[in-house]
Amino acid sequence: VGSDFCGAGCTSNCGAVAECGPDAAPGHEDCPLNVCCSKFGFCGSTDEFCGTNCVGTHCGSPSIPSGVNSAVTSRLVGYYEVWSQGASRAFGRICDPWYPDNIPAAGYTHLNYAFASIDPITFEVVPASDSDVDQYARFTNLKQTNPNLKTYISVGGWAFNDPPTQYVFSGMSSNEANRQAFADSLVRFMVTYGFDGVDIDWEYPVACERGGVPADRVNMVAMFQTVRSTFSASGHTFGLTFTAPSSYWYLQHFDLVGLLNYADWVNLMSYDLHGVWDAKDVYIGNIVQAHTNLTEIKQTVGLFQRVGVPLDRIVLGLGFYGRSFQLSDASCARPGCPFNGPAPGGACTGADGTLSYAEIQDILTRGDLAPVYDTDAQVKYVVYDTTNWVSYDDRDTFTAKVTWAKGVGTTHFALGGLMIWSVDQDDFRYVYASRLVLVLTAIFVDSATVRAV
Repeated sequence: VGSDFCGAGCTSNCGAVAECGPDAAPGHEDCPLNVCCSKFGFCGSTDEFCGTNCVGTHCGSPSIPSGVNSAVTSRLVGYYEVWSQGASRAFGRICDPWYPDNIPAAGYTHLNYAFASIDPITFEVVPASDSDVDQYARFTNLKQTNPNLKTYISVGGWAFNDPPTQYVFSGMSSNEANRQAFADSLVRFMVTYGFDGVDIDWEYPVACERGGVPADRVNMVAMFQTVRSTFSASGHTFGLTFTAPSSYWYLQHFDLVGLLNYADWVNLMSYDLHGVWDAKDVYIGNIVQAHTNLTEIKQTVGLFQRVGVPLDRIVLGLGFYGRSFQLSDASCARPGCPFNGPAPGGACTGADGTLSYAEIQDILTRGDLAPVYDTDAQVKYVVYDTTNWVSYDDRDTFTAKVTWAKGVGTTHFALGGLMIWSVDQDDFRYVYASRLVLVLTAIFVDSATVRAV
C-alpha cells in the first residue's frame, strides 16, 4: 500500500489501505491497545514492530503503571466447572466426578461457579441446567468452612458463544432496556442463591466468528455501567469482574479502561495460548507449543500496560490442566515439532487435546516418566504412549510465574492476584492446590492472606 504502489501506474486494488500508519484509513492510524505500527503498516507488539521499523506515537516498550507490591497475595480466585459433576450431566465426566463439597475452600478468597446462562428472549440470567439449582446451595455453603470466602456466579463461557446462543451477549447489551433486564435479574439471582458477585465471561465481543458485532465494544462498557449502578441501587455490595483473553486478536476489542471503571478486576485467561487450533493459523501452524508460556504471558500483560491498566487490577490465570498433542514424529518431541492432531482425551475428563492435572499425574506415575523443564517458557512437558505430548505447570513453574507476578526485586510491579482454571482438575489429595499454596508461602514473607489447604 502507499503512494509508491497505489498511485500513478497502479493497475488493481488501488484503493487498498494499511492496517495502521499514514496509509491506513482515516481514524485507523493508531493500532488497537496502543501497540506498535510498523513502517509496513501492520500492528504488533514485538521488536519487529516496536523497534527501528516503528512509526507513530506508540513505539518501544510500554510504560509500567502503578501496582501494589503485595496485591498478588491478597486474592486467589478459583473457577469450578459445573460439568465436572459426572456423567449424570450432559458433557459430564466419565469418572472421578467433582462436586462443590470436594473443593478445598479454605485455600481461596473467591470461587466462581462456571457457568450460568442468559435467556435469549428476556435477557435474564438463568441456571445453565435445572440440576444446577441444587448445586448452588452446596457451592455457596462453602463459606461456612471459610467465612472470608466470596462466591461468584460466572455468566457465559466459551460454549455460550457457540450456536444457538452466540448472539445473546450482543443482543443483551445492545440497548438500555435489555441491559437493565439483565442487571435486575442478576440482583434477583444472586439474592436468591446466595452469591456475592458476578463474573462476566463474554467470549468474545466484536469478533464476528464468535457472534460479535462492531457495536459490542461500546455496548459492553454500557452494560457494565448499568450492572454497577443497579448493584449500587439495590443496597448490596455485589462484586463485578470479567474475563479477558491473552490473544491480541480478541483482546483488541475490549475497552479495558472503560470496563475497569465499573469492574473490580479482570481475570486474565493466561492459558490456552496454544492448542490444536494453531494448525489453522498461517503464522503458527501445526507445531507443539506450551499453552502457559511465560514469555507470551508477559507480552499479554504488556498489552494491558499499553493502555494504562493498573497492574493490581489484573488477576493472573494459572492452569490446573495441560494441552496435549499427537506428535507427527516420535523422534521430534521438543516445542516447535509438528503434530498430527490432539492426543486422546483423559480417562475421566474425556476431551481430546486436554488432560487434567490428576490425569497427568497418573500418566507420570504409571509410566515412570521424567518431564522436561523448559526454563525459557517456564513449563514442563512430557512424551507418553510413544507419540503423545503434553505441557503443564507444577511447583517449579508455578514458582516462576508467581515470582514474576509479584515483581520480586521491584517496587512498582505486582499483579492483583492469581486465578485457577479450574479447581476440579486437581486430584482428590489436592496436590496441585497444596503446591500452589506452598509456592505462595515460600515466596511471600507475609502470607497471612494465604490460608492452608
